[in-house]
Amino acid sequence: MRACTERGRRDICPYAVRQKFTNYFRPELPVDCCAFDASKSGNESMNPGQLAVVISICLFFGMAICLEVGYCMGSYVAKKTEAAHEGTSTIQAAVFALLGLLLGFTFANVFRQYLDTRLEVYEKLPDLAAAREDLQRAAQLQQEIWSHAIAGSRDHPTQNAARLLLPALNDMIDVTTSRTIAYILTCHR
Repeated sequence: MRACTERGRRDICPYAVRQKFTNYFRPELPVDCCAFDASKSGNESMNPGQLAVVISICLFFGMAICLEVGYCMGSYVAKKTEAAHEGTSTIQAAVFALLGLLLGFTFANVFRQYLDTRLEVYEKLPDLAAAREDLQRAAQLQQEIWSHAIAGSRDHPTQNAARLLLPALNDMIDVTTSRTIAYILTCHR
């Protein structure tokens, strides 16, 4: 600003123009800063726990409303058109993929133990007596996996999990049993 006033061009100096407009658009309000006391106003903010509960409840009711609106719209469209269920195979495939992931994560620990036990069996196999303990442990884990699969697929209303999962588990158990029997038969010849 000094350079502008020295040259005698204060009226066109960008800084001076900016200050003039800033002061023009910034009105002075007669506000007493000490007159407002937040403790007496009753406008206290929620703590984070209460805020989370309120947001969760709002989200729950929002999802329930959206679900009901979607159901009503879907039933309306199903009544009006013949091809209302076109394109649901993609949704079904996604649901089954998620179901497979859920079952996979559920059984991941048991499958890992089973795999480790089977690997120990194959490492000890030249000595069949040493491998028998691991074979018994593998049989127990097979039974545990089968029990979890039966319990997990029983709750599914369409029984698609049972149709997909149980035959694969049965094949896995059959293969391991066949390998064990084949090895025992070849060792005793």
